[in-house]
Amino acid sequence: MATYQFSATTSKDPAEVLGFFADMTNAASWDPSIVAVERLDRGAVTTDSAFRLTIAMSGRTLTLTYRVAVLEPGRRLVLRAKGSWYVSEDTVILTARGDGVTEVRYEARLAGRGPTRLLEPLFQRAIDQIGETAGTKLRATYFS
Repeated sequence: MATYQFSATTSKDPAEVLGFFADMTNAASWDPSIVAVERLDRGAVTTDSAFRLTIAMSGRTLTLTYRVAVLEPGRRLVLRAKGSWYVSEDTVILTARGDGVTEVRYEARLAGRGPTRLLEPLFQRAIDQIGETAGTKLRATYFS
């Protein structure tokens, strides 16, 4: 399974931070691999809210439909996409330190299904490159 982890600290309100990540239309502002994002439902982002993302990865574009699988306000978010040849899961965990600072841990995982599992070393290279660029942009914009 290809995995990338990002961490940061912020004095922003945990509910605001989780809301920012839960609304995947924001992802295009910090993840340069995202070509397009479309919200597939309306209203407040809740469990089962859905987003269609088009991602450029390794010279190709992939269209993934993500759903909010877990939304624990101010604490944890899990976004999941499944296709016939992959499973993608992004998890955001917030931990309040008590001094007005919140630790943010973001983990992205991409796993092949069936024969596509053989491509996971390529997925790892791609997710490392995308993650480093996205993490740098997040630190410079959202967490600055």
